Amino acid sequence: MQLPVFDVNGAEVAYEDVNENLVATPVRGRLLHLNVVRVLSGKRHGTASTKKQGEVAGSTRKPWPQKHTGRARHGYMRSPIWRKGAVAFGPKPRDWTKDVNKKQVKLAMASCFGYRLKNGELLLIDANSFNGKTREFKAFLRSKQLDEKRVTVVSLAGEQGVRRACQNLENVYYVPVEKVNAYDLLKGDAVIMTQSAWVRAQEVWANV
Repeated sequence: MQLPVFDVNGAEVAYEDVNENLVATPVRGRLLHLNVVRVLSGKRHGTASTKKQGEVAGSTRKPWPQKHTGRARHGYMRSPIWRKGAVAFGPKPRDWTKDVNKKQVKLAMASCFGYRLKNGELLLIDANSFNGKTREFKAFLRSKQLDEKRVTVVSLAGEQGVRRACQNLENVYYVPVEKVNAYDLLKGDAVIMTQSAWVRAQEVWANV
């Protein structure tokens, strides 16, 4: 199996081989879910914080006598039921990151690429033909009927022409292949990769 490589005008200029392992990899829903949750959990700051009773400023003096006032009994005004009091069972800073072993990550990535390949949602482009012009990249998307869809663009970190050309477009998300993950590959309607990024991706994730 081969994929055509398109230039900035949408014309086929070359072909790239596809590792059969990627095409044969089944879509593993449970594995994809684990990896997407891992990615999204890692984006959480985990900085939400509230004060417990021992951390709230204020006196521990009893607000009024226990008996003979006709009012409800209270111990001190730092209690969670008081205004400006503590928060009961509130959040504290925590690390939300989740661990997934390397083999599961690799299988999930192969599964993502296999899914995109089977559905014809993976396009390859020649990075050398893109010189950083947003107008040209937008015209390329229009020629492939992708101008109204959400697209993930993947290239090598050094291919700055592609990054500059697409980073200001509303429905386009750019990520270097060195940092791409399962969530990046799944969240859009299509994936566009540079020729060299595709070669790198196959080297890393095709041998599962």
